[in-house]
Amino acid sequence: MKGIAWSPSLELWAILRTHDTQGVLTSPDGRTWTLRDTPAVPAARAMHWAESAEIFVAGMSGSPGANVLTSVDGITWVAGTTPGTDSIYAIASHSLVIRTVDRGEVRNLISTNAGQHWNNPES
Repeated sequence: MKGIAWSPSLELWAILRTHDTQGVLTSPDGRTWTLRDTPAVPAARAMHWAESAEIFVAGMSGSPGANVLTSVDGITWVAGTTPGTDSIYAIASHSLVIRTVDRGEVRNLISTNAGQHWNNPES
């Protein structure tokens, strides 16, 4: 497992599974877990609940562009694209900006459509 996040508003945990067992597990209580289907993704790296945007964001590595999964409910997951990065190793958020770390380089990304497409406001 790589990355775990808690959503207070959904009252739901989400864990990102890795490698040959891809997918996301969710649980309302930390005891009973449900495997959620996700689009095919490269190696899992990080999971985050972005409170201000009310969205789960999962970071991946190994594929330019399609390296992020998002979900507004923890059940349905959508693959997204991020500009200029092929790996997301860590995620943090503030306001409507998601901050990612790609091999030591910090990037600010903003999504205007529930995480399907991301823009870098600094480029």
